[in-house]
Amino acid sequence: MANKSEDRPPFRLFRQKYRDRSGMTRESARLYVEFRDHTNRRHRWPLFKREKLSEVWARRIVKLVDLQRHGDEPDEKLARRLQTAPPDLIDKLVAAEIVNPANADRGEPLAAHLNGRADGAGNAAVDGFRQHLGGKRSTPAHVEQTLGRIQRVFEGCGLTYWRDIARPGADARIETFLGGMKDGRAGREDKPVGPGTINYYIAALHQFGRWMVKKKRATTNLLAGLSRVNAGDDADDFRILSAEETAYLIAHAEHAKTRHALTGPERAIVYRFAFESGFRPLTIRGLKVAAFDLDADPPTVTAKARTMKRRKPHVQALRAEMAADLKALFANRMPEAAAFRLPSKFNMARMIQVDAAEARAAWICDAVGDLPEQFARHRSDFLAHADRAGRRLGFYSLRHSHGTAMADAGVPQKDIAGSLHHTKTATTDRYVRSGVDARARAVAALPDVRPPESETAARATGTDGRPAAVADGSAGPSAGPTGAISMESGG
Repeated sequence: MANKSEDRPPFRLFRQKYRDRSGMTRESARLYVEFRDHTNRRHRWPLFKREKLSEVWARRIVKLVDLQRHGDEPDEKLARRLQTAPPDLIDKLVAAEIVNPANADRGEPLAAHLNGRADGAGNAAVDGFRQHLGGKRSTPAHVEQTLGRIQRVFEGCGLTYWRDIARPGADARIETFLGGMKDGRAGREDKPVGPGTINYYIAALHQFGRWMVKKKRATTNLLAGLSRVNAGDDADDFRILSAEETAYLIAHAEHAKTRHALTGPERAIVYRFAFESGFRPLTIRGLKVAAFDLDADPPTVTAKARTMKRRKPHVQALRAEMAADLKALFANRMPEAAAFRLPSKFNMARMIQVDAAEARAAWICDAVGDLPEQFARHRSDFLAHADRAGRRLGFYSLRHSHGTAMADAGVPQKDIAGSLHHTKTATTDRYVRSGVDARARAVAALPDVRPPESETAARATGTDGRPAAVADGSAGPSAGPTGAISMESGG
């Protein structure tokens, strides 16, 4: 005899009947689902007005019950669908222990996930993504910038809850919003943001999604599907300066006028330090006088972890000449004083570009009186804003020049990577480029495979033991029966 429980359907959908105030029997607008959970308890829950949608969710509830009965977790597809469920249904699933409360989005606003939740006294009750970033030794400016990017996207796309991201078309809405963002800076209000900026926004969203999954506030990263745009290789966008160009730039800046509130000598020492240390602008900006040990052997400078891209401290060796000049520069400064004065980050590139343009003009004027040389200098890339490959000059070019100059000097790749504070030599390869002069030296280093000059001359004069060709063709090396020189022999 068959077991009646096996023939029973896993759920029952119906409309609840009730009597209104006039005593008439009516049916509820919403359908109800009746089922038994993994502990054989019977439940009767309201679902939706539409029968098709109610049936879909009834089957999902039964599947969740079956997974709970066997101790399995929902797959990615089911977990994504679960995050689109109404908050009251999620509460019922969690209360019935059908869904793990750590994996259920119970309608917490995205703002609470981002900034944390405070109790009645104003103290942080539950940490958010803000506290997570602060615990990673990130600078306050970086924390605010990352949160601001995420909040700008959520507000611009009308995303209030995590389940809103799971709704159909949410990814396309985010990508459309990012593609239509404007720069917003003074003088660039109507210009769209660049692809690099868009990728920064997408990276922040990816990071937030991974944190949601890691903290078990979501079962799957709904933001992982956002694709970065092709912005090219940023390292290839910056041109490198040869040692001659760098020396000419520094020498010109030494006697140039004040620009961006920095005197010429101040800019010259900054350019020289950036070239010799290979530090990024943010790292140079964060250096204090106390970070330098100029009496050590060799002299060193220690960059703090919060100013390094890898968030790890870095000790860089300095040349003795640089140490002597810095000792004179820091003679009357307190240990906690800034080592270098720099303009705003938006004027760093503009500063070096103007100095380079003036230095290039002076270099061309040095050839006055020699028209061919002056014309050649006009056509060269020497200190030009952009080279023939389209790579532009920026303050970051000094870091690329640092790595390339080391490679030209024969420094091993691992030592260049250590100086640039890279963990992978593949990253260092992006900062080390071979110029035409370096390729010329590489070609010149090839072994000479030409035949000896004496043998070449002997073959040309016919003194190598074989008869030479004569004018009348009677005894040529490749003469045919009629005395004509064969064209196949190369004669």
